[in-house]
Amino acid sequence: MRWHEALRSAGLTECRQAVDLAVAGIRQRDPAGRAACLALVRELAEADRAITLFEALLMGRAQRALQPPGVVRGFHSKPLPPAQVRSEVATVLGVMAYLGQTQDDAAAESAWRDGAARATSFGVGELPVPARRDCTLTAFDGAVRLLDNLTPLFKGELIMACSFVMRADGELSQDETELLSALADLLDMPLPPLPNNTAYI
Repeated sequence: MRWHEALRSAGLTECRQAVDLAVAGIRQRDPAGRAACLALVRELAEADRAITLFEALLMGRAQRALQPPGVVRGFHSKPLPPAQVRSEVATVLGVMAYLGQTQDDAAAESAWRDGAARATSFGVGELPVPARRDCTLTAFDGAVRLLDNLTPLFKGELIMACSFVMRADGELSQDETELLSALADLLDMPLPPLPNNTAYI
């Protein structure tokens, strides 16, 4: 309960830092210790009986960081061509768009198009805007797992496209930057320079 009380009113940056500290302290522990840390992160995320996109990304970030030594991530033979995953890219952009516009579908669709216009290698602009009901955390998780098989070049293009979705209202807030950072980390990528980026601690 002490963790819950301390983080209940914390911002996204503080939550991310808390998870990073927990992971750094437990990374060299045995499998049982790493599993206990992951269980704690999930417990914190589920404390309010709902998991947000940021919490899901943090759980993925912690799980990736605490993988046993020798686990290989990403593509194992040939990387995926971008055109093969355009539906998954459309889903990721849709989740980001609807997250920023919880009530206004027209504004969300406009934001999605802003991102799709920057994801030219994927050909996402040829697809219809995904419906809000289809842009679930489950769909997002499945899409990101597949997109981890892209080359770094196309992962970077995806992250930049997401940034344009999130800044469709004219600015990129610190919380939105944290979301993008968590997504980049999940894809094993650095956060690229972003337009109107706030300071990242």
